[in-house]
Amino acid sequence: MDSIDEIRQAYRRVFESPVGGVVLHDLAEYCNFLASTISDPYQEAKRDVFLHILDMYDVEIPEVIRAIQKIPAHKKEEQEKADNDQ
Repeated sequence: MDSIDEIRQAYRRVFESPVGGVVLHDLAEYCNFLASTISDPYQEAKRDVFLHILDMYDVEIPEVIRAIQKIPAHKKEEQEKADNDQ
């Protein structure tokens, strides 16, 4: 079994890559990271998974919020349209 430090290191290697950053942004959106999810247990469970990823990645939440807010609005709209088309 890998130690917690080895697992955290693996998370960092994954999410510090350029592709990992894209995935992290997508997960933040999908898991409603910036939304209130208390009234919906399913959405809260998704958000909890994302918070676990952030904890294992060992990144500060304010850093993630700033990074997510930098995503251009048109990219968010394109993603929402693609999600609706599926």
